This record gives sequence, C-alpha cells and structure tokens, in this order.
Amino acid sequence: MAQEPRGGKQAGGVDISGGVKSGLDIATIVGISVALTLIGFAYTLEGGKFEALTGESAWMIILGGTAGSVMVSFPLGHITHAFGMAKLLVTSREIDTVGLAKDLVEFATIARREGILALESYAASHPHPLIQKGLQLLVDGTEPERIEQILHQHVHHEDEAYERAAMVFEACGGYSPTMGIIGTVLGLISVLGSLEGSEGLGEKIALAFVATLLGIGFANLLWLPAANKLKMKGAEERAASKLVIQGLVCIQNGDSPRMMERMLNLESSGGGHEGAA
Repeated sequence: MAQEPRGGKQAGGVDISGGVKSGLDIATIVGISVALTLIGFAYTLEGGKFEALTGESAWMIILGGTAGSVMVSFPLGHITHAFGMAKLLVTSREIDTVGLAKDLVEFATIARREGILALESYAASHPHPLIQKGLQLLVDGTEPERIEQILHQHVHHEDEAYERAAMVFEACGGYSPTMGIIGTVLGLISVLGSLEGSEGLGEKIALAFVATLLGIGFANLLWLPAANKLKMKGAEERAASKLVIQGLVCIQNGDSPRMMERMLNLESSGGGHEGAA
C-alpha cells in the first residue's frame, strides 16, 4: 500500500511521527466486487442471462433521468465538486490521532525550549494540512483568537465539502429507483400497446423490469453507500481536526507539555481513524 511520508527525524533530530498514512480503500473495492459477484451468481443460478440486462433504453432512462434530476436539484458547481470527491471512495487516509497528539506535544516542548520561531521548519513538512497551517500562524505571531477563528473556518469549510458531496450522492440514490419505475412503466406501456399475440410476451415484460433492477441496484450498491462513506470520512477528519486545534491552542498559550499530553491522550484514546485525503 502506498503511503504518504510519516515524518521521522527532522530538524534538530526530533522524532515527528506525522500521524498520516494514505493508500487504497480496500473495503470499497472488495465490497462492490463481492456484491456484484454474488448477485450475478444468484441471477445465473435462476437461469438468468446477462445479455437481458444490456438494454440501452433502460440504461439511458436510469443514468439520464438521475443526472437530469440531480442537475435540477443542485447547482452545477456542487455536482462537479461531489464527483470530484468520488476519488476519496477508493482512497483512504488513515489518521493516527495518537501520533498527531505525540507530534503536538513534541512541538509544545520545542516551543518552550527554543521559542515559537523554532517551529517554522515543521510548518511546511508535516503531512497534516491543519498542523501546517496552524504552525505557520503561530510562527507569524497571529493573535490566539484569530488563530482559532482561522482554523475553525478551515474545518467548517472541509465539513461543508463532505456534506455537499454526500447530499448529491444521496439525491442520486433517491432518484435512481424512481427512474427505474418510470422505465418499467414505459416498457409495459410499449408492450401492452402493441399486443398482437402472446408470442414473446413474457420476454418483453421481463425486459421492462430491467429498468427497475438497474435503478435499485445503482441506488443501493453505489449512490447511497458512497454518501455514507463520505459522511464517515468527514466525521473522522473533523475529530482529528478538533484534536489538532486543541493542541495548537495549548502551544500558543504556553501550556505545560505534560498537561497537554494528558489532555490530548484523552481525545485520541480511540486510536487511529480513516478519513479522506
């Protein structure tokens, strides 16, 4: 698994863990693969043929209808942003909150021993973006209240990004089954409107239900799980960011590293989290 740099010995020989590791989100890939494989296997056990699922009209109704409904519901910028974040569904960023707490305590020790300006070399090299931003603000001599405001704004914007993306995918999951029903009804109208005999009638009716299958399948195998995963990753990022802000405020206030360590260890006692990059 590919990893982001996790720190190591940096300026002055200080050991900085980094607390961040990235790679593939195996759960997403395995989950979709297992679901499609078992559903397909069960379908063939009942004598189903995959060519029956390739009707162009059903796919056009599901994908086109869902896309159109979502475009009516959201500004185009929100939609492009959501699908831009879709890459986070197959990538993971494991955030070791214990490692982050350790780094923050180490920064507090350095600041007490050598002064805030000694943290400048870490501001650009730490893999967590909020720590980078916070350390730079500390080094620049920004007022404590302003530092908290800026960092909380950063976290708020990140939360909104995850929430907007999840809303778009949830909407897709809501519209897709409805489009499937519309496709099935249209198919049945076409079949019943051209009855000239019973030959091939069963096959035509079966094809009409392909749209319902595709609509439900897309909703429950793709759109809704994608929304849930983005919400989860956003929540994990938010928890890590809360810990980082607390640590940076302690550094700014000149709090004791030992007291700060106890406080942050309480926050990070749950261990690592996985969030989006």
